[in-house]
Amino acid sequence: MSNWKALIVIVGVLAAGSEAESRLSAKEAFANIQKALKEVRKERAAARRFDKALFTQQVYRTRLSPGDLYEDLLAATVTKVIEKENRALVVFRTPDLEERASLGVLMKKERTEWRIASGRSLVLSGNELAKRCGTKPARARLSMRMTNDSYGAGAYSFTCVSGDMKKFKNRADVWFCHNQDLHVKGEAVDLGKVALQTVNAIPVDGAWTKLVQAKPGHTYVLRCGADKRRDFFVALHVKRIKRGVLEFEWTLLAVGWGAPLSIHAEHVTEEVARAGTDGPDGLCHKD
Repeated sequence: MSNWKALIVIVGVLAAGSEAESRLSAKEAFANIQKALKEVRKERAAARRFDKALFTQQVYRTRLSPGDLYEDLLAATVTKVIEKENRALVVFRTPDLEERASLGVLMKKERTEWRIASGRSLVLSGNELAKRCGTKPARARLSMRMTNDSYGAGAYSFTCVSGDMKKFKNRADVWFCHNQDLHVKGEAVDLGKVALQTVNAIPVDGAWTKLVQAKPGHTYVLRCGADKRRDFFVALHVKRIKRGVLEFEWTLLAVGWGAPLSIHAEHVTEEVARAGTDGPDGLCHKD
């Protein structure tokens, strides 16, 4: 798999693997996926049967039901497709959405075939996203992790909105290491020296990696997950790094599985409350 790792739901488009297929744009492939799903719906009256037959074929195992994605894909009216090489973001609306809201799914091209690369629809705009973000970014800090034991104050959970790893059982989404790197439990891309407020869409280009060099003034987009716990996006802006302490601002960019209910309030999720403690990642080699 490439750096664009995801919880990839396998929905093959028509004429998969053919020469004609390889020339399809993401927008055309999405239309073919919708057409294929509608044909399946005609043949199988029960959506539950469809889910078991097709949507459970996933690259990464998950206990989460993707039934809502099935309904969203069938009802989607595409408003925009952002495509860069083998990656794309499809933005769409469904009939039940509020006026200013939009949903989206990621797509990835594997060999000649475009596939849906999200386990559920992401909320890209609207009241739900605005309510969770509030009127200003959240602020936090990370202390540079110097020893190969606990995270200490060097990690942060966007799901739980906290850097208290003891309280939230090491559910780290990002941690700061002695090489001045941000290690991401998912993937991240460095947007360079741009203001946090200017980031309003998930980028599909750039070098997505599991760690990025933390640089003051730079803004990063992080994909938290995808895994059985979460799949959502945040934008993070490094304010300063001084004496081993990184100060940053962040906001929620797209609501998905495990996204915080509010970026300004700690939240003990049901999964954290009932599950055991994760082990901390090992400290990387000192450059």
